[in-house]
Amino acid sequence: MPTLWLDAALCSFCAQLNDARAHDLVTFIDGIVDVCEDAEWMSRPATGQRLGSLADFAASKFDICDCVMHAK
Repeated sequence: MPTLWLDAALCSFCAQLNDARAHDLVTFIDGIVDVCEDAEWMSRPATGQRLGSLADFAASKFDICDCVMHAK
């Protein structure tokens, strides 16, 4: 049952979001999808909320990177 370590990993990563680089975000989100076959865990509201926060944070990081890269 992967939920205990996934919960711990997700909570820990979310607590350090301000220091996460875009690559860290993509790798972490992709990794969770690759290793988690627990549909119940994935459908839990707390899990969805944390994953949604990660996705929103990643999107804002990528928006910033896009603005900087195309501002020339």
